[in-house]
Amino acid sequence: RTDNQVAADHLADLGVPVVDLRGAVVTRYGRTLDTDHLGCAELAFEHFWHRGFRSMAYCGYPAVDWSVRRREAFVAVAASRGLDVPVYMAQGSLSLHATSRNEAVGERDDPALEEWLLSLPKPVAVLAANDVRGRQVVTACTNVGLAVPEQVAVLGIDNDEVLCELSDPPLSSIEPDTYRMGFQGAALLEAFMSDPSLIEPRPVELVAPKGVVSRQSTDVAAIEDEVVAHCLQIIREQGGKNVSVKGLIEETATSRTTLE
Repeated sequence: RTDNQVAADHLADLGVPVVDLRGAVVTRYGRTLDTDHLGCAELAFEHFWHRGFRSMAYCGYPAVDWSVRRREAFVAVAASRGLDVPVYMAQGSLSLHATSRNEAVGERDDPALEEWLLSLPKPVAVLAANDVRGRQVVTACTNVGLAVPEQVAVLGIDNDEVLCELSDPPLSSIEPDTYRMGFQGAALLEAFMSDPSLIEPRPVELVAPKGVVSRQSTDVAAIEDEVVAHCLQIIREQGGKNVSVKGLIEETATSRTTLE
């Protein structure tokens, strides 16, 4: 999993077959595999669209190779369906490939992210560059009183189960086919070690994602009416227990007829 060209050049200089599963740099002597970012974008769009969202946005990291590819793919897919996608990228100076550093910067309080989320038309569905970014978006929503998923639905990428389940609410995510990528890479490496003549320059081979793992952060139908959305939030937060029509009327300060 090579992060940069310098490391890739060192590996190539060894004169042995290399199979790279990071996708950032195309290896000169072997093969490079990566998750299909366009496939992720298409899954995300359909996931949001079928839940009734007609306002979508993207939140990622600036200049980070995989974040940029995912952003470009999602913007293109949405544009093909007539939607304009607002984009937010983290503030400050970030590194092109240093994922952990970029994620650490994203953990800091980011008033600009909160302001951006508040400015979006509601309800809105946000695709995050990865699960770390998705959890950061959920946290920012909580900080400014935006209900997830009633006002802002959030979808990550990578399906890090621990991270997704620890998010509040649990984070939906697109699951890449890492097993297929690993076995495909191992098969290629075995073939190259057996017969180096098989090695020839090729572009990155893309592996389709498995699908969307739906959790609570997108488990909602997009509803523009704020009162109804508020009622659904109450029902969700209380697990459907001890919720009555009378209680909803009192909580939303509206009449039964209006609520109906």
